[in-house]
Amino acid sequence: MKKLFLVFICLGSYSVSASHHFKKLKGLEKVLNGSYPVELRINGKKEPFQQKLQLENCQLKIQLLNEFGVIGQDNYNLQKVFVRKNLLLHKGSYAINFGLKSKTYRRMRLYFNEKKKFKKTEKLLSRAAFLCKKRSVKKIVEKQLKEINEVIGYSGSIPLLKSDNFKVREEVPTAILNGSKSFYERIQSIHQAKSSLYIQTLIFRGDLSGRYLANLLMKRKQEGIDIKVIVDGLIGNFFDIRPTKIERKNTAVLFNNLMASGIRVFGYSCSPYHIFKNEVRGWDIGKLIRRNHEKIWIKDKDMAILGGINVTNGYFELYGRDKTSIRDIDMAVKGDIVKDIYNSFMINHSEKKLRYKSFKNDKCLNPYNPLTQKDKYLAFRNKNLKPYFNEKDEERIKLNKVVLKNIDNIVNNLPLTASTLEEDLVISPVEYKYASQGKYIFMRPEEGERQIYPTYLEMIKKAKKEIIIPNAFFVPFESFKEEVMKAANRGVSVKILTNSKKSNDKPIHAIVGRTHYLDFYEGKRARGFNKELLRKNIEIYEFQGHAPGKEMIRGLYHTKFMVVDRKVSILGSYNITASSENNAETAIVFEGDELAEDLHFHFDNDLKLSKKLDLQTIRKFKKPENFGDALSVLFLKYLFKGFL
Repeated sequence: MKKLFLVFICLGSYSVSASHHFKKLKGLEKVLNGSYPVELRINGKKEPFQQKLQLENCQLKIQLLNEFGVIGQDNYNLQKVFVRKNLLLHKGSYAINFGLKSKTYRRMRLYFNEKKKFKKTEKLLSRAAFLCKKRSVKKIVEKQLKEINEVIGYSGSIPLLKSDNFKVREEVPTAILNGSKSFYERIQSIHQAKSSLYIQTLIFRGDLSGRYLANLLMKRKQEGIDIKVIVDGLIGNFFDIRPTKIERKNTAVLFNNLMASGIRVFGYSCSPYHIFKNEVRGWDIGKLIRRNHEKIWIKDKDMAILGGINVTNGYFELYGRDKTSIRDIDMAVKGDIVKDIYNSFMINHSEKKLRYKSFKNDKCLNPYNPLTQKDKYLAFRNKNLKPYFNEKDEERIKLNKVVLKNIDNIVNNLPLTASTLEEDLVISPVEYKYASQGKYIFMRPEEGERQIYPTYLEMIKKAKKEIIIPNAFFVPFESFKEEVMKAANRGVSVKILTNSKKSNDKPIHAIVGRTHYLDFYEGKRARGFNKELLRKNIEIYEFQGHAPGKEMIRGLYHTKFMVVDRKVSILGSYNITASSENNAETAIVFEGDELAEDLHFHFDNDLKLSKKLDLQTIRKFKKPENFGDALSVLFLKYLFKGFL
C-alpha cells in the first residue's frame, strides 16, 4: 500500500508540475506576442519595418512587414531549436537567432534597435524554449495542436483559404490574351503609363521583342516614369535553354542598358559573380532550385497582365508558323484587384532590396534623376550603354525578319504576316469582359505561403459536370490524382492537355509525366473506384504542335489554366509539378461564364493540334523507353521526394 501511495503522490506532483509549466508558457506567450518596430539599414539608409511575433503551443511565427504586407516570415518549433543572441549588429540592429537555421541559412531573425529590449526579449524567448523542451509540456502541446483546415469557406465558387493575403474582388474587368495580344497590350501600356511600370518575369530575353520593349521602357524612364524590373537571377541570366548564343549575350546587354538608363533590374548585377552571390542565402543550397517564376506586368496600379508568358519572341508568337512559336495564355485585369497585384510586386521588390548583396555595388546603375539632373543622367547613360550583337546564323536571320515584320504590323495595327498562325492573323482591340468576382493568389515557399495548389484541389472537389486542365509540365501529385479520380467517379468529364515528348524542349518532363498517366486508371489510388467511369471520364491529350498529317507549326505548349463547369477558372504561372511547389508563383481564380468560354475556345483550338492517348499507349508510358530515361526519372523522383 505504501508503494502504491507513493506512485499516486509522484503522478500527482508530475501532473501539477506539467500544468504549472504549461501555464507559465501561456503567460510568456501573452507577454511576447505582438508587434516589434525596427529600422533596418538598406543600402546605407534606415527604413522602418514592423515585426509580428506569434507564439502558440511552442510554434513560433515571425513576420517582417512594411506598408505593402509581409516581406518575409518563418516558423520555428521551440521544442527543437535554441534561442541565440547575435550581439553583433546586423543591418544596423541587434538580432536574435533561432537555431542554426536562422543564422547559417539566413532565415528570419528578430531584430531590435535598442539593446535593452533586445536582451529582455531574448531572456523571455529562451525561457519559453526551455519550458517547451520539458517532456511534460511536450505531451500537453501534442494534444493542443490540431490539424489546420486550409479551406475556411467559399465566395460563390471561389475557395477562401486561411492563408489568403488578399480579398475577393467584385466585378473584375478581364481579358484573355494569346501571345501576340499580350505583346500588343504591353506596348500599349508602356505608351499609356502616366506614373509607373512594374515588371516581374522569369525571363526577359535580349531578342528582338525584348529589345523593342526595353527601348520603350528606357525612353519612358527618361520622361520620368517610375520603372522597376525583377527577373530570375539564374534562369534569366544563365539557364534559359531556348535562346541562341547571340541572344544570350544580348540579354546581358539588355539588362546593362536598362541599368544604365536608371532602371534597377533585380536578378541582374553589373558583375556576373554578384548575380550568383545574390541568389545564394547562407548555406541554404536548396535556394538554387527555388526560383522566381512569377510573370507580372503592372501599369499605374490600374491595369495588370498576369499568366505564363515570358518576354521573348517565341512566347509572343512572333515567329509565326514555326516550331519556335510557343503556345501560352495571359490575362489582363483592371480595377481593385490590380492593387493586390501591385502590393505583391512591392513585397517582392522590398524583399530583394533587403537581401540583395550587390545592391550598393552595381556601378552600371544610373544614379541621376532624368528630369532634375538631365545632363548628368544622359552623360552616364551614353557612357554605359552597350551595342547589341548581330545574329550570324542564316536561319535565325530569316526568322528574325518575320519577327521584325510582325512587330511593325502589331505597332501599326496591321494584319500579321501570312506565315503567322491562322487565329492570330489580325490583332483586334482587346475586349474586356467582367468576371463577377476574382481573387489574386500566390506561392512563396520560402515564406511558407502556398495558396495555388489548395485552390486547384478545392475547385476539383466542387466540380459537377466538366473540368479542363491544360498544363505545360504535368507531373501530378498523389492528392491531385485522387481528387481527379473522385470527380470522374461521380460523373465529371475531365480533359487533361500537356506536352508530348516531341513538343517539349525539356523531354524529361514529358517522360516523367507519362509515368503517372496510368495511375488515373489502374494505379493504387484507383482501388475502390469504378474503373469503367475513370476510363470513360478522364481523357489525356498530348500536344503535337500540328494537326494530323500536317507540318509542325508550334513548339512548346506552355499554357497553365483550369476551368470548372464553364464557370470558375484559375490562370497563372503554376505548373502541376514539383518544381512549382519550390518556386514563387502567381495566379488569379475568377468566376465568369464568358471568360470561361474564352478559355474553352483556346483549349478546343489546341486540341486540334493534339493527340488523345488510348489506354494501350498509356500502359507503354508507365515505364520509360530506355535506360537513360529510366535513370533520369529515378533521379528526379529522388530529388523531389515527397512531391512526385
